[in-house]
Amino acid sequence: MSNEIPAGTIVVGFDGSTHSERALAWSIEQAGLENRTLTLLHAVDPGQYLTMHLEGLAPTPISVTLHDAAEEMLRGAATFVKEQDPTLEVVTVVRMVDPRTALVDASEAAEMIVVGSRGRGPVARLVLGSVSTALSGSAGCPVVVIGPRTDDEDQRRGVLVGVDGTESAPSAVEHAYQLASLRGLPLTVMHVFADPTWVEGPRDIPYDTPGYEEQRLLLDQAVSGMREKYPDVETTNMFSRGLTDDALIRVSRSMDLVVVGPHRRRPFIGRLLETNVAKSLTHRAPSIVIVLPKPDDEDADG
Repeated sequence: MSNEIPAGTIVVGFDGSTHSERALAWSIEQAGLENRTLTLLHAVDPGQYLTMHLEGLAPTPISVTLHDAAEEMLRGAATFVKEQDPTLEVVTVVRMVDPRTALVDASEAAEMIVVGSRGRGPVARLVLGSVSTALSGSAGCPVVVIGPRTDDEDQRRGVLVGVDGTESAPSAVEHAYQLASLRGLPLTVMHVFADPTWVEGPRDIPYDTPGYEEQRLLLDQAVSGMREKYPDVETTNMFSRGLTDDALIRVSRSMDLVVVGPHRRRPFIGRLLETNVAKSLTHRAPSIVIVLPKPDDEDADG
């Protein structure tokens, strides 16, 4: 049992829930594809509990009991990882702090953080369900949020990335290309925009639709050089008219993964007052959502 987060590791937040078990399964596959160390992290804030007094025994701080239980749980999870992929290097870490704090701290060293969208039990969900929200605004590395399984999941095949007019769009596109190439999936690159002339007709329109030269230029700039760098990725470009989060959620129903970002890293209180596409998708999208961080030099105004 280690207390350090290895540099470049894939960290999965694990609490034994069904959602975290799905996050673990995805992380095992991803760590194998990228040949990275897999770190299993469990965090619990002992301040939320009272001290236990067992009859006939000296008082035992609840933190000791919680820590021991967490170590046992992670040992079992690590055994499962080795059964699935004996070649993986596995590290287990227990932190006695709020899970959101532990995962945000871990993100400074990690290559990727993977979490389930909910935690254990109806009460825990109120707390642990907020972990993905906190991470999507403050993590220093990509955050992968694994939602609940749906009946049509086996029919999904592809990666979806949304692009806007910001300078950070190309980094999201390249990350999506990397994932599509690594996993052997097709890629859809979608630009969503407001169209004041739209009265009726489909929201989603083909890339070659006449009259959208400005939008085509923006999308072309975002994907510039990617087809040559990743010739193995089958790519489709498309436009959608309306709200970005609604469009991405709608199209994500036929996708394995949705890449969003980069997000702007903000203090915790600021994020409580902020509504953005990343938060909307981590709560509502039926697919796996990957949220990218803003580069450090863009954090000053956050």
